[in-house]
Amino acid sequence: MQIQSEYLSHQPVLVAAFTDVQGGSVLELGCGFGSTPLLHALSAVHACRLVTIESDAVWIKNFKYLANRNHRVGLVDDFLNRPEYSEPWSIVFVDQIHAETRGAAIIALKDRAEIIIAHDSCWPHLYGYEAAFALFPERYDYRVVQPFTTVLSRIPGRLDALKGALA
Repeated sequence: MQIQSEYLSHQPVLVAAFTDVQGGSVLELGCGFGSTPLLHALSAVHACRLVTIESDAVWIKNFKYLANRNHRVGLVDDFLNRPEYSEPWSIVFVDQIHAETRGAAIIALKDRAEIIIAHDSCWPHLYGYEAAFALFPERYDYRVVQPFTTVLSRIPGRLDALKGALA
């Protein structure tokens, strides 16, 4: 299987997000070949619990092999009003297929996540990102590779290590 580079543009940001994370929890909204195995490995190295949720029953089968006691891979009906949104997260990666739920998921997770990484941020109108991004005092746009990836935090200075790692 050939993986196209536009599906990998977020990888440097995912790696950089773990720069100052040890322990904690990571939430992945939507699984993919460019993120799920990488998050699995990074979470293991940094002793993080990882939860991956996906709404496509056929697609998720590609990633079930990664499930273990530290990595839950779960099938969900949708990405709205998830119980996972009430838990605290060190890192959240937003890349689910349902475009209309991305902005709403970010808003729901705003006070629960230290860092939120939103893929495909060069098309904010498609994902409802504008209103969600405006809620965060800290923002970093990674524009080295398209599609762009944006990192958000409600915590002042929280993105400093990530920015340094990507400089």
